[in-house]
Amino acid sequence: FDGKPEYSSHLVVHKDAVFSDMDSLRGARIAFNDAMSLSGYHICLIWLTEHGRSPDMFSEWLPSGGHELSAELVASGRADVAAIDVGVWMRLERDRPELLSELRILGGDCVLPTVPIQPFVSAGRLPDAMKTKLRQALLSLAAPTLADRRVSVDADDVCCAEESKEVHASAGDDTAALRTLFLTGFVAVNDASFDRLRALLSQTSATTPHLVGGVGSGAYDTAP
Repeated sequence: FDGKPEYSSHLVVHKDAVFSDMDSLRGARIAFNDAMSLSGYHICLIWLTEHGRSPDMFSEWLPSGGHELSAELVASGRADVAAIDVGVWMRLERDRPELLSELRILGGDCVLPTVPIQPFVSAGRLPDAMKTKLRQALLSLAAPTLADRRVSVDADDVCCAEESKEVHASAGDDTAALRTLFLTGFVAVNDASFDRLRALLSQTSATTPHLVGGVGSGAYDTAP
């Protein structure tokens, strides 16, 4: 967001649902894409922890198998709420506006936190010269809004930063692939860039809910 290698998710409910804030969600059924997902699952645990709540605030944690499937569960009434990755949300705005017309984004204390976006990493066995070329190639793919925000390419990893929809109209043809993925470009990061995320996840590790039967196609049963 705003040229930073971060992203978030929208907490969404059915358009006609009575839910309006965190307290009103007590006892609701929450759908999530996968227990390994940061934007669909762990971000919810981080949000709950930041507000002093536990996962049992929700009556059920329902694995769906994907962000889009989570949105479908909420739209159909089989789940009450879900966290939808902002990138997926923008794609659905483009590809499935009829689905999103059945949903509503919650605000206020239901705004989910921003977190570091996952980095591009390379195999350690690659020669240093190849790693440098890969970094430079990725960092050269930047829309105008990020052109003056790039940092040194001497970092260990390269991380992508998400964008707002408004950037698309001003980006050049050489960033067509980035626009398709709703990205503005890449910035260099290092291992320390993820210290905040590690700290957030360590605070939620003891409060992970027991997950029961899946309800979406591709869903599963698990207890991480």
